[in-house]
Amino acid sequence: MSQSGQSGQTGSVLARLESVSKFYGERLVLRAISLEARAGEVLLVAGPNGAGKSTLLKIMAGLIRPDEGEATLLTPAGAAAYLGHKTFIYGKLSALDNLLFWARLHGLADARNRALEQLDRLGLAGQARDPAGTFSRGMMQRLSLARVFLLSPRILYLDEPDTGLDLASKAVLRRAVLEAKERGMGVVWVSHDPAADLVHAGRAALLAERGLAYCGPTAGMTGASGPGTAC
Repeated sequence: MSQSGQSGQTGSVLARLESVSKFYGERLVLRAISLEARAGEVLLVAGPNGAGKSTLLKIMAGLIRPDEGEATLLTPAGAAAYLGHKTFIYGKLSALDNLLFWARLHGLADARNRALEQLDRLGLAGQARDPAGTFSRGMMQRLSLARVFLLSPRILYLDEPDTGLDLASKAVLRRAVLEAKERGMGVVWVSHDPAADLVHAGRAALLAERGLAYCGPTAGMTGASGPGTAC
């Protein structure tokens, strides 16, 4: 995974995959994927179970390496954030103390005010001093997103972030992500419900048969551009 310090102006490329393939043992998971994530845009990644969506996301985020091709993160170190199925929230700490822990770990200035701002943004201001271990799944996921936003990333990778959430938490999460996009953040969103999430995205990538079945504007998602399509 190579890295560069390119700025994050709207529309600029923040991450790029070039002819990326990935094997798990002898099993081919992804084949010749070329893809870009851009500032100020949501890229929705969809596909059936086992299509390699989470693997693709981890490669783009620099968490695992491709076996073939090139994955490049075009942001400074520490400017990318990944929200997967684990929340990394400490149940015995309050919501506020969880955020303060991460803020201090990263040496953030004005940590308390920044933490309270994020709790308010994610609809958790009233639960700031409640133990996180008492939170519902939806509240825990919102707290985890507040933890990610606290670090002001330039690009955010989301792996099915609203799985198992109630409608209210889904709405809060989507609103927060779209507000971040409007501030210029790039978002790569793996979705298990593309019918509901496509409306929030500018481009979509559909994985099938270990490659790209479609990649382009969301309006053309019902079309097919063939495996290996770059976008």
